Order: sequence, then C-alpha cells, then structure tokens
Amino acid sequence: MQTQRASSLFQRLPLAVLLSLAFAGTSQAQSLVDMYEMAKGYDAGYQAAKAQYLANQAKADQGKSALLPTLGLNGGATRSDRSLTPQSSSSDYSYTTQTAGLNASQPLYRPANFAAYQQSQKTLEIAQAALNQAEQDLIVRTTQAYFEVLAAQQSLTLSLIHI
Repeated sequence: MQTQRASSLFQRLPLAVLLSLAFAGTSQAQSLVDMYEMAKGYDAGYQAAKAQYLANQAKADQGKSALLPTLGLNGGATRSDRSLTPQSSSSDYSYTTQTAGLNASQPLYRPANFAAYQQSQKTLEIAQAALNQAEQDLIVRTTQAYFEVLAAQQSLTLSLIHI
C-alpha cells in the first residue's frame, strides 16, 4: 500500500511542479484549459500515444495504397552519328531514336492486400482509442493537480491571514 501511494505521488509530482511553476511564474491566473493545453506538450504518456497514433495512421495509408492503381512513366532518347570515309566513297548519316512508355496496373483480386488494409484500419482504431484514453487520463491528472494547487494556495492565504 505504501509503495503504491509513493508511486502515485511520483506520477503526479512532475505535473504538480509544472502547475505550481506556471502559477508562480505569472501574475495572472491561468485557467484549467490553459493548464491542460500546456500539459499536453509535456506529458510523456500523451506524447507516446499521439506518436503511436500518427505512426498507425501512416501505416493505414500504406495499407490503402496496395489497393490503388500503380502508374509508371518512362522515356528515353538516343542520338547516333556515323561517319565513314573510305578511300573511294564517303557515307555520313545520323539518326535519333526516341521512346516513351506509360504503364498502369490495377489489381483486381488480391485478398492479401485487402486483408492488410482491413488490419491497418483496425490497428488505427485501436491507436485512436489509446490516444483518447491518454487524453482522458491527462485531463484527470491535470484537473487533480490544478485543484490541489488551488487548495494549497487557499491554505497558504488562510495561514498568512491568521499570522
């Protein structure tokens, strides 16, 4: 029980320090929403969930790309000059060869590609849920720390009044 309480204290300590420094450093009061927005930039759990979501979003786009058509364009040009001057006759000629190509393909039936796409969509949904959970957790921790700081300020004010 004691170790669980200590670990809970250490989890809230950086956020409480951040909030108290924010209150101490400014002369105007900051709202809970401002504190939440600041905490989003510093909270490791939220940042990890956000990075994981963005990575899964990129992977979902890659899964979708396997279902889309592919297009290839190529081209080339070759110039040849020939000059032959034997003793009796001379022959000079030159020519240019140009090539261009366009390739397009669309897979009609590739169940593996469709399965990969569906899997990437489910993984993205899971990452979205994890990001939402991290946001909710951050909201709770920020709110608790915010009201703890307000209570501490009020206690300090009351104790200074009584002195």
